[in-house]
Amino acid sequence: MMIREAAAQARGLTRSMLTIAGNGPSETQIVNLVDLTSDCLNMIRQTVPRSIETELNSDSDKEILVDVDAEQIKQVLVNLFLNARDAMPGGGRLSVSVQSEVKDGEAWGWVEVCDTGVGIPTDQLDRIFEPFYTTKAREEGTGLGLAMVHGIVNGHKGSISVDSTANVGTCFKLRLPCVTNSISHTRPPLPEPTKLVSDEQIAQSPKGRVSTKTVLVAEDREPIMALMVRILEKADFRVLTADNGARALEIACKSKPDVLILDVDMPILDGITVLKRIRSSGYATPAVIVSGALVDATPPPNTSVLLKPFTAVQLQDAINQQLSSAQPSRE
Repeated sequence: MMIREAAAQARGLTRSMLTIAGNGPSETQIVNLVDLTSDCLNMIRQTVPRSIETELNSDSDKEILVDVDAEQIKQVLVNLFLNARDAMPGGGRLSVSVQSEVKDGEAWGWVEVCDTGVGIPTDQLDRIFEPFYTTKAREEGTGLGLAMVHGIVNGHKGSISVDSTANVGTCFKLRLPCVTNSISHTRPPLPEPTKLVSDEQIAQSPKGRVSTKTVLVAEDREPIMALMVRILEKADFRVLTADNGARALEIACKSKPDVLILDVDMPILDGITVLKRIRSSGYATPAVIVSGALVDATPPPNTSVLLKPFTAVQLQDAINQQLSSAQPSRE
């Protein structure tokens, strides 16, 4: 097992380095940069705390067509969005703009990603695209993210620049050459906006191990709540729901569910606080903490962490793992 994991890590590192060098595989298609950016932003909104506002500025009626490897450009955009999120631990604004311009007779599409976070020190700006260089703590980043972004953009004959001021914020500007002579109706359609899970994943997901188990789902975002309920009911679980931490605590103490699914970021009481209060009352109910970012603290016993976005199988695996290793419900 350790050999396979090491081999997988080595393959991932090799793929990353090839991408950084601009030698990664690339199958291009003509896509609308506005739609692609909007889909990526909608996807990461599920991982952004409510203390951070997100906005997209673009001319939605205008197509900005680019010939790109769509998956690679998604990787670039998501990396920039998540870096902006991480730069604002105390909250702020993530602003994304998509526009086009003509420069020296050539048409370009560009995406600007700006945050109001901590900023990047001036003496580090010249190095942020270097492989293995990172401004984050060692446990928070490998230093390959922005290097891969740079490699992907260069491989598409584009450019990326950065402007930052300490304690004011940072703006990355990505530029890609436009396809000026394409016919819009001949381009392949864009895929549907990315979801936490697809309908196919729900249909193909395995049944829960025990159909008599009760799960409490605490999540204040209605679309995510509905999706998890759908997955769990498909797996024959009995599902209770709460849209805030206080309600979750009330239901948990009254109904004694077999497992808890608690979102970290909820109104009134956050998921961690709810879990601590339940555990302090003497119940070791197994729990799955759902979060859009890495949880700093080590999870307590009978608890696992599930990061958004996740698949139907990952959700069920997390629940089944807790059920199979659960201690008696009363400590």
